[in-house]
Amino acid sequence: LKCIADELGPNLLDAMEKVLSLDVDKRPTVQFLALIKYFDDPALSTLRQLDDIMQVFDPEQKNAFLSQTLYDNLSLIPENLWFVRILPRFDEFFIDCYDLYAALSRPLFYMLDQCESHNIIKLKSWIHRIVYQAIRCTLTPLILENMNVLFRRMSNDKEIEDQIQDLIVMCIKSQDTHIQVKII
Repeated sequence: LKCIADELGPNLLDAMEKVLSLDVDKRPTVQFLALIKYFDDPALSTLRQLDDIMQVFDPEQKNAFLSQTLYDNLSLIPENLWFVRILPRFDEFFIDCYDLYAALSRPLFYMLDQCESHNIIKLKSWIHRIVYQAIRCTLTPLILENMNVLFRRMSNDKEIEDQIQDLIVMCIKSQDTHIQVKII
C-alpha cells in the first residue's frame, strides 16, 4: 500500500488503510463499506434497492427507480442475475401493480433486447402482460417504441404479434396525433 500511496490520493489511501488494517476493530463494517464512495458498486446498490422496493410507499419513487435507476444500471448487472434476482422480484412485488407496468416495461424491453436467445422464454410471461395491458395510454407509446425488439425477439409468438398488430390498427384509427406519429 505504501508503494502506491502517492497514486491513491489521501482519501482513497485512508479508506484502504482502514479496510486492510490488521486491527479488526478499525476495519469498517460491510454496511459502512458500501457507503464509502470508493467501494460503492452501482449494480449491487441497485439490486439492494430492488430487494427493499416494497418498503417504499411513494409510487413516484418506485416508478423512478424502475424506469430510471434499474434501467440505467442493467448493463452493469450480469445477465444471469436478471433472471435469478430481478425477474423473481418483479414476480413477487409487481404482478398486480398495473400502474407500474410502464416503468417495468423499460427494464423488461432492455432485457428482451439484450439477453441471450435461450433466456427469451423467461421474459415471455412479463412481455405478454405488458402487451396485454397496451390499452393503457402510458404503455402504448412504450410498446410502439419497442415494436422492433418485440417483433425481432418474439417472432415465433403469434399471440404477441396479433396483439401488436391490433394495437397498430387501433393507433392508426386513433384521434390522438401523438400516437399516430409514433406509428409512423
